[in-house]
Amino acid sequence: MQRPSAYNARVVEGISSLFGQEAHADCRIVFCLEHAEKEVNKAQASTSGRKREREDDVDNSTVGEPLPAHSFVLRFASDKLAAQLEWPTKTANGANEQERPAAKKAKGKGRKAAAKPCAAEEQQRPSPPVVEVWLGSEAELPAARAALQFAYTGRVEAGDIREALQVRRQAAYLQMEGCVEACAAAVREKLTAAGAEAVPAAGAAAASATAPAAAAAEAVLELYRCTDVWPDPADDAAFAALLTEAKRRLVAHFGDALAVLNDQTLYDQMRALPAVGLEALLESDDFGTDSESSVVLLLAEWMEAADNFSRTDAAARRRLCGLLRLAQCSKTYLAWVLPMLAARHARKPDDAAGWFAVSPVAVTCVSNFAAATEEETQALTASGHLVLLLQPHADTWLSTKRRRQCLPAAGRTFDFNISLTALEQHEQEQKLASMAPGSACLITSVVPGAPTSGRVVALGLDWSGVLQRKKGQDAAAGCFAIVNMPRVLLLPGLDEVLVMSAAVTAFPRMRLTVYRGSAARGGQREKAWEGDPGGALSMGMGRGHERCLPLRPVSASAQQSGGAVAARWAAYLYGGQIRCALTLLPP
Repeated sequence: MQRPSAYNARVVEGISSLFGQEAHADCRIVFCLEHAEKEVNKAQASTSGRKREREDDVDNSTVGEPLPAHSFVLRFASDKLAAQLEWPTKTANGANEQERPAAKKAKGKGRKAAAKPCAAEEQQRPSPPVVEVWLGSEAELPAARAALQFAYTGRVEAGDIREALQVRRQAAYLQMEGCVEACAAAVREKLTAAGAEAVPAAGAAAASATAPAAAAAEAVLELYRCTDVWPDPADDAAFAALLTEAKRRLVAHFGDALAVLNDQTLYDQMRALPAVGLEALLESDDFGTDSESSVVLLLAEWMEAADNFSRTDAAARRRLCGLLRLAQCSKTYLAWVLPMLAARHARKPDDAAGWFAVSPVAVTCVSNFAAATEEETQALTASGHLVLLLQPHADTWLSTKRRRQCLPAAGRTFDFNISLTALEQHEQEQKLASMAPGSACLITSVVPGAPTSGRVVALGLDWSGVLQRKKGQDAAAGCFAIVNMPRVLLLPGLDEVLVMSAAVTAFPRMRLTVYRGSAARGGQREKAWEGDPGGALSMGMGRGHERCLPLRPVSASAQQSGGAVAARWAAYLYGGQIRCALTLLPP
């Protein structure tokens, strides 16, 4: 039978206006708490199985006010409510009381009405049927009322994504045809509203994104903050399709590992994601990176965030680590970082430091595979022994399919600045004048908007741009890039710190730039010096140029007035700071 293509607007409007109204009401909806009902059952069991003597023993389990309702609406809107409405008719015709359908969400026995009219009223007229709607907590009451309102209006009243999902949960419990789909449509509408297609593909920070893109990003982040009210995608095709699109938007928002690790806003949002959100990033080919080492570091940073480790069980941590393409890590990670992380896991798999759910044997296998020649790779995989040792994650750990390279041909530039105040304080604290000839002091910088002040993350390591002053070398200063092991990978144990400090890395392709202090010309900052440090060094060491920044002689009057530092660095000071940049170039 086909449904009519048009409806009587007056009838539809009339039914919509009846929600919550006494007019024409012939039944009542009572909202009950599940835990209170369990306490009643427990009390009954303690009295040798005797049935409760008072019919209103469950009155204390009700929340909110009873809702006047209309059976001719409920019968057609909800199979569960229709079954309850049929029960009084069946019992009046001699049906067994035990045949009453259960109203509660969880499995359980049927219950009688939670309340009955007084005796005087009962003598005058039969009491209206009472329909029970069971709630897990009082917080579910608004969603339950909204689901019932849909029965009258055909509209989902939800202020945000969480509310829409809560209404969907109640609609599924009430077996309310159409409402589940309408809730999924409401969530989709909120995801696509406010120009959601403008989600930045480069992982731009919220502060620099357009207003529509920021609104779209907030919508998808809100969805992932609501995993506690998600339906099982395996049981809900509409939500599964919505979630597939949401994953794409989530990946587009974060963009790539370097964007996340070098921007405070994205970094905080990443660490606040539930495990299923981080899983969406790790499993995506479109989540870019410069190296898989940066993706491993991203997972380490997420695990360190408050409660993230405790909120995941061993299976979830294995699943997350199983999404890492370990064979694509840098030599530094394969030789130094991964073995240390695997050793921690082998010692204390249930401790936060042992989050890396990969065995030392697996790391050895992956490292040998990554270092093998093409002929050796064929030999390693031909027997099947290597793949067998790495199951069930062999396909990802040994994957040669690369994620999107996040560094464009022109590179990605990170500004780092050094204020005049910092220059003055640093030179005073270091007491350059009292240092031995040839001794050097390093003047560290600040990277605006970075989670780790003064450092840029690349290849899963920390890189700092610094200026150098040497005792007896007043005519020029140097500029260097220094590499360090990220703090999150280090433990207080002296042995591990020493091992990690001994790690060696090849510098990525990068440019260091120092700008002139004069005003920008034609919208472009003028470069005072630019260089390309390269080579390989151990942690804590740097590469650059010692005498690349000529310094001005300091006059006696400047010395006496306390302006020696400003006079010496005058060629590079603009707005009270020296402006520099570190540009990461693609491999």
